[in-house]
Amino acid sequence: MAYEKKTWKNRQSEYPNRRTLTPVDGQDNTYDVARAEGLVMEEGDAFDQKTMQDLEDRIAAGFAAVTSRTYTAVLPTEGWTGDGETGYTQTVDCEGMTADVVTLQPMILPTGDRATDIAAREALGYISMVETLEGQVTVTCWEDKPAVNLTIYLVEAR
Repeated sequence: MAYEKKTWKNRQSEYPNRRTLTPVDGQDNTYDVARAEGLVMEEGDAFDQKTMQDLEDRIAAGFAAVTSRTYTAVLPTEGWTGDGETGYTQTVDCEGMTADVVTLQPMILPTGDRATDIAAREALGYISMVETLEGQVTVTCWEDKPAVNLTIYLVEAR
């Protein structure tokens, strides 16, 4: 469920700040306070537990709707099968993955080592297709296969 925006309404009255003070019998300097706003044109939204809980619930539902999952797949150099004609493929375990997950383009995380990061970026560029399976992922490279071990991160598209 996506976040549902609410248009809040202020209470509109003739004298919004006017109150009546009624002394409490037997208690010095103690008063009961009551609104004396005159004509009320718009009740507005209550500032109470029910309204605030509704706000909290809508925010939580909105966050739940946009929270995505990240999956990790490790593609070892020696795991590729196929050739330049049919493409290179590799199927690896991917914890939590289900067959119906649609992912964004695979990503890598930089290590801080320039040579390693350049090699990983080049290897990432070879990936042409990712197919999600139950507990696994199949990666296909059409032109060439990565020459380095590659850890990719797949973010669930929502």
